[in-house]
Amino acid sequence: MFAALCGHIGNNPDTHPITQCARALAELHLAHRTDPTGPPDFALRRLQLIAQIDLWTLQHAPFAERCADSLGHAVDDMTQAHLDAVTALFDERREELVHRAWHVAGEHANAWSDLVDEVVYGQPRPPDPDPSGEPTPTTHVQVFIPAAAQQFCRQFGSTGNPTAR
Repeated sequence: MFAALCGHIGNNPDTHPITQCARALAELHLAHRTDPTGPPDFALRRLQLIAQIDLWTLQHAPFAERCADSLGHAVDDMTQAHLDAVTALFDERREELVHRAWHVAGEHANAWSDLVDEVVYGQPRPPDPDPSGEPTPTTHVQVFIPAAAQQFCRQFGSTGNPTAR
């Protein structure tokens, strides 16, 4: 998923449909952060990609009908958290905000993994650690430097190696 969010995979016809949508969501969010007035169909295109993921999941994942949550929204949330974390890494001077952004991105990655286990294998997700039953709020660090985020993704990609291209 990380490689798709960085734009390294997801644009080939033989790539998994969810990976294709994840990459498209990352590109869409990045374009919107670059110019908040565009792309003009941002909201519609975003919802279409989320729906594509959910539809594919319903058609192919054996336990998807039992799951109350949307994989499409999970990918969208993970995409936004990932972009926030990459951007914070390049721009934020306060270490605790960079740490928080990556922590949130990690929480989304864990939630994604649990959600996939639920829809594919029927494994129930762990209970919410908040005893009130209220969803734990997600905090996105709102620092937008898309060019730096793109450069990071191109440079480090899925391998974590700055020399691999």
